[in-house]
Amino acid sequence: MKQFLLALYIFALLLVHLGALETSTKEAIRSDVVLETSTASSSSSSSSSSSSPKTTTFKPRHKADSLVTTTTLSTTTLKPNQNEVQVMNFSIPKGKPMETCLKVKISVLFEIDYLKNNETKKSTLNFDLDETNDYDGECQPKLNTLRIRFRNDWMLKMNYTLDEKTYQLESISLEYTVDSNQFPNASQNELGHRTAYAENLGIFSTILGNSFKCTSDTRVKLFDSDKQQQAVMLIRNYHGQPFMSGDKQREFGTAVECIGDKLSANKLVPIIIGSVLAALVLVILISYIVGRRKHTGNPSYQQV
Repeated sequence: MKQFLLALYIFALLLVHLGALETSTKEAIRSDVVLETSTASSSSSSSSSSSSPKTTTFKPRHKADSLVTTTTLSTTTLKPNQNEVQVMNFSIPKGKPMETCLKVKISVLFEIDYLKNNETKKSTLNFDLDETNDYDGECQPKLNTLRIRFRNDWMLKMNYTLDEKTYQLESISLEYTVDSNQFPNASQNELGHRTAYAENLGIFSTILGNSFKCTSDTRVKLFDSDKQQQAVMLIRNYHGQPFMSGDKQREFGTAVECIGDKLSANKLVPIIIGSVLAALVLVILISYIVGRRKHTGNPSYQQV
């Protein structure tokens, strides 16, 4: 009886530790992918902290799976300050919170390919969207657009489209300039203004009125007019909602979570539960064997 009570006590302790371990595991995984160190404006930060939208799980609809990859953790080699990538906040129209149609919270890194002098294989440079010159956009019934200007003459454009009651991020374009200052030893043919884009993406898609959230890395390949890959846009810490209306405060609606975030939070839970159950079985078995030996070895007891 004592051994059985001891086993129950150990089981209770294991359950308590399992809950604590599961919570700490989720937080540890999330800290690996969430790189938020600052926000674009204090007003956006305060409104985000005051509202905690509900979260559901949604598997994104990809029209071009070969162009887009969602991963739990990035394997890309980034520049040394990768852990300081800022989370930027954008609201369209700018400076009119009561009329907001598009809200985006995002961290962006670019991997841009270029050819160096006297080389045949392209090199890759990494740039992050840490500062902006300005931004603007458009609010149309079936099209919401965000344009971000940075690095003097660079511009990132994101187009959201509405199909009945479902919206999606449909296309992305990046206008940038290859020069000798930002692209060391770039060949003469590489110099100049360039445009890379991706169309028919259909990512970050959900029902109108909900927001879409994905802290995991989403890699989008960008191509030139000749369909040659020129860059990769790495999106993380994403939380966005186009075609907003009706809410006077224009806060994010119910957050629909990408499959990458769901997997990152729960993939270790079955392993933990299995380990705890195995430990419990072992403890009960040992307790039973020890108790059985004491019982059979004591001459004062009789076998029934």
